[in-house]
Amino acid sequence: MGIFYDLFQESRKTKSLLVKLSRADYYRYTLICESMNKSLNNEYDITPEMLATRILETFIEDAYEDSTNKMAKRLLSDL
Repeated sequence: MGIFYDLFQESRKTKSLLVKLSRADYYRYTLICESMNKSLNNEYDITPEMLATRILETFIEDAYEDSTNKMAKRLLSDL
């Protein structure tokens, strides 16, 4: 139909998710990312946003592919 319609359709393929964290939790999360950056020595730094995206995508894929019981056993095997 047009350039703007095509751009609008492309923008609808992804959705944003907003998560609220307390300042203390966000600070701890940032410390986790900094620790990972020190131990991995990558060319790029892992940001909290990047890590959250990867964690959520992995969780959704695993939850969709496996049953809830299998996933719970893997996540909570230490308990």
